[in-house]
Amino acid sequence: MAQLLFALVILTSFVATILAHGNNNNTLACVEWCTENFLFSSIPCIALAATRKGPCYTCGPLKTSASERLCSGTCKETNTDSSNCGRCGTVCPIGSTCSSGACICTNSGLSPCNGSCPALNSDSNNCGRCGNVCPAGSTCSSGACVPCSQAPTTFAVGSGPFSVAVGDFNGDGYLDIVNTDFHDNTVSVVLGNGDGSFQAQTAFAVGSGPYGVAVGDFDRDGHLDIVATSYASNTVRVLLGNGDGSFQAQTTFAVGSGPYLVAVGDFNGDGHLDIVATSYASNTVSVVLGNGDGSFQAQTAFAVGSGPVGIAVGDFNGDGHLDIVTGNQSGNTVSVLLGNGDGSFQTQVTFAVGSSPFTVAVGDFNGDGHLDIVAGNQSGNTVSVLLGNGDGSFQAQTTFAVGSGPVGIAVGDLNGDGHLDIVAANHVSNTVSVLLGNGDGSFQAQTTFAVGSGPDGVAVGNFNGDGVLDIVAANELGNTVSVLLSQHCNA
Repeated sequence: MAQLLFALVILTSFVATILAHGNNNNTLACVEWCTENFLFSSIPCIALAATRKGPCYTCGPLKTSASERLCSGTCKETNTDSSNCGRCGTVCPIGSTCSSGACICTNSGLSPCNGSCPALNSDSNNCGRCGNVCPAGSTCSSGACVPCSQAPTTFAVGSGPFSVAVGDFNGDGYLDIVNTDFHDNTVSVVLGNGDGSFQAQTAFAVGSGPYGVAVGDFDRDGHLDIVATSYASNTVRVLLGNGDGSFQAQTTFAVGSGPYLVAVGDFNGDGHLDIVATSYASNTVSVVLGNGDGSFQAQTAFAVGSGPVGIAVGDFNGDGHLDIVTGNQSGNTVSVLLGNGDGSFQTQVTFAVGSSPFTVAVGDFNGDGHLDIVAGNQSGNTVSVLLGNGDGSFQAQTTFAVGSGPVGIAVGDLNGDGHLDIVAANHVSNTVSVLLGNGDGSFQAQTTFAVGSGPDGVAVGNFNGDGVLDIVAANELGNTVSVLLSQHCNA
């Protein structure tokens, strides 16, 4: 209390002195301001104000600069002070400066975010905007999260590799690769080491002119088996797996004329895997029902569009029965055949797509719980996406550009955002195109990755155990398969 009384006495004396030397409204304003903002230390402020100097004239009521502010007892130029930029207490991030009351990053292309100056075009933790973190397996490019991949590694296979599929053929927990070798009349199996590398191929004989390949456990022994189409002999060839990466001699089953690609599924609900293959020359699909012991019943043919090549299966109308979709290369359509659940199918319904649809794949691209269709348009250099209505019908196509001559199609979540993405193998441009899904049925512009010569088939799988999907492409003209490992580049 004594200290306060002493200060008031001194303050009163200063005020009296100032007023005696020239009372005016400005001086009274400074006295009031200094007293309010400085209290015990107000005396120097008042004394300087008497000479038209000090804080009152710098950042007080009589200041000459509009941007001067009293910040923590000191006058600061908030137009240029990086610790009080624009207003008191606003600290500019490292790598930036204060200009005209705003924090400006000193290097072009940088933006202030959360105490730093990241490059929004390339910073995976602030991609396109502050705080937008790219998922593991992706990186930031031009302000968008895109899959990142190491340079492709090629592995020798047979002559004319066309289709490719993946599965664990020797039970070691690592994904392996199988592809058809069109000119050798074989399939090549390359066993994975679990780190993204693969052992030398082992070839197994199949029929003449094998195009398509798929995998499944046809004899229910817990080991994956292989089915390949034989275009020249109008058959499919089944190789039962021994569980160690080797396979028994092929068994032959007749299908339609010119079998191209193949898929598997349980079409009659008996718990045994069945086979369906497109018959290019007869404009049909051949369904061969499995007996569960590796043998199959005689084929049943169902009409589809003109020149069917690609094939995929899924439940398009939500009735619990598998349905079929084919890509009709000569008809520029896809055919949908709804399954009855007993191995038979309803009459096809066709939907328009792009030019020369070669392969098809299915997935839920807009998150509505209904399966959608994607077709690779070989002559149109696009993919067509048809969103499903859940009743077996589909909306009109939306097309997205890919590389030149898309032949193979695969789907999977490549950047870990929970949305399905599309991979297209571009035969002419020797690339694969990755289109990242937005989760609403639309896709970002393609990102291309170089592979071998003349890629046809493509598949996805986690080949190095890092939890991120990788890509494998069968290079028809290079007699190799290319493996592109995705990276935890923003893990």
